This record gives sequence, C-alpha cells and structure tokens, in this order.
Amino acid sequence: MTLNAVIFGDLHCRFDYVERVADEIDRSEPPLCIFVGDFGFGDRRRIDGMDPRKWPFVDDRSPDEVLAPLVSLGCRFLYILGNHDHDNEDQYLPVVRSRALHWTRNLDGRVVEVDGVRIAGLGGTFKQKVWMPGGDAPYESAAHYLERNPKKVWHFRNPWAGHVQPHAKDRMNPGDRGSIFFDEFQALRGLQADVLVTHEPPGSDYVRSVGASCWDVISDLAQDMGAKAIIHGHVHHDYEETLDNGITVFGRGLAHGTFLDLGRFRPDFSDDRQMHYA
Repeated sequence: MTLNAVIFGDLHCRFDYVERVADEIDRSEPPLCIFVGDFGFGDRRRIDGMDPRKWPFVDDRSPDEVLAPLVSLGCRFLYILGNHDHDNEDQYLPVVRSRALHWTRNLDGRVVEVDGVRIAGLGGTFKQKVWMPGGDAPYESAAHYLERNPKKVWHFRNPWAGHVQPHAKDRMNPGDRGSIFFDEFQALRGLQADVLVTHEPPGSDYVRSVGASCWDVISDLAQDMGAKAIIHGHVHHDYEETLDNGITVFGRGLAHGTFLDLGRFRPDFSDDRQMHYA
C-alpha cells in the first residue's frame, strides 16, 4: 500500500513552487504534503524597499492563500518549523494563525500515524547557548530557560490556547524559540517512528562534502526510534543517501517539491498508541 507524499524543501517565500507542484497532482490521489520548515512568510517585510528585480520571488500572501491550491485538491499537511520561522513575529505569527497549518499538523516533538506510517518530527536547530550535541546543555528545557531568563518571556496569547497543552516554548522570544532543547530530543528517543522529519541534517557524507554542518546524533536518534528514513531541509541541497546504519536520507533542496512514496517505510504492524492523523 502506497502513501504518496510531496516533500517541500525550505520555501523561503518562493511560493510559486507550491502552485507548480499543485498542477502536477492527480486529483484522484491527493498526496500528503510535508514541509521541512523555513516557509518565509515574513520575507516581504524583511526586505521591503529592496530592488524587486533582485528579489522576484518575494510574496506577501498568507499561508492559507499560498496553500489554497493544495487544500482544494484535498491534500493533507504535516510540517515542522525551521530556524528562520522563529526569526521574528512576521515569520512566526502567520504560521500559528493559519487554518491549513493548524497546530495538529505540527510534527515537532511527536509522532503522527498516517495510513499506517509513523512520522516523527524535530523542528528548529541546535544553538550553542541552549544545547550543542557533544557538549553541556546550559538549559535542559524551555521551562528552565525561561526560569533563568524571565526578561525573555514573550507576552503573546497563543491562538492554540485551550486546544493544546501549553508548551514553555510558546512563551519564548522569537529567535530563542527555534532552539532544540535536550529534554525534547531525549523524549523523542522513547518513541517509535518509521520516518523522521527534521530541519537540521543528520550525519551525511554528502552534507559534509558541501561544507555544511550535520549531526550524527540525529542519525542515532532515528536509529533509536526504529526509523527507516530521515527527511530534512536547512542546507538547501537535494540529494539521497544511505547511511552506514541503513537509514535512507532525503535532503530537500531550496523550494523543491519532490514526490515520494512513504508507504515503503511502513512497518508490518500499526501501533494504536500513536497519534493518528485527524
């Protein structure tokens, strides 16, 4: 049994690619759409006043307007946030206020089962002041960070309030909120998944060859979870590689939309304790 998916690499406001992909979709079989972060919904304001010939891709549409062609086809959505989605309120608020990118579609720190395939997510990036693998963790959790930095509390009423268990990260300042904390990383180790979606790349010979940072701890995390595949963004390179531990890595390039059958990573059983796609 197949699970047709479209994997979108970092869009960075190049939303015309969404329309191009929508034009290629078979209406009778709408795929699951997975976004690996760095949408770029605030880029219009960030580079306002710059030469439009230099930035022809800048687009100030909302997430719901951008994703409307996929919604109309009946596509389902899952996503994580990248580092730039947390840069400022212009980047972050459009996502959390979107209907299409509802909080139930956010994979960060959890596992969602779609048609028998268990998909996990780890959003954000590693940051020295929070936790770098292989070193000490100055802050073991977002709650610990806020306790030690009370002036960095973001006074914003989360639109998800009343619908989802509040998380300390929701009260962190933009920028800091996109950090990967030690406790959430360790919590994922206790879950089982078939596919792990991350923004940061795992330890990869290809990523090393292009001079970008990558992380063996993500490869180890996927192995501990029982995952057969890792899908990631961040480095803007489109490639496929099999790691020494047998896990297949799919790096998605800048604004690329790639069709992929995730059904081949489905286990022989379905764990009813996992969260199912609603």
